[in-house]
Amino acid sequence: MGKGGFQKHKQESFIQKVLKEKKERSVNDPERLGNFQISLQYYNDDQPSEHTLLTWQNEGLLADALDVLKGYCQRS
Repeated sequence: MGKGGFQKHKQESFIQKVLKEKKERSVNDPERLGNFQISLQYYNDDQPSEHTLLTWQNEGLLADALDVLKGYCQRS
């Protein structure tokens, strides 16, 4: 070994970079703390009839689901 031993790797590793980006996008980020988002991007209209939004609406379940989501948004 040369004088001073090993030198620390100065370039940020791929894993460190991904973890840093993930931390920056965290839902605990103060800018996003009051926000709650859902996505219907993968909603599948081909679900059995008991799992459609119309069925949920007719059975009163859609309003219940929205009330639950509203509760999540109001948490502080």
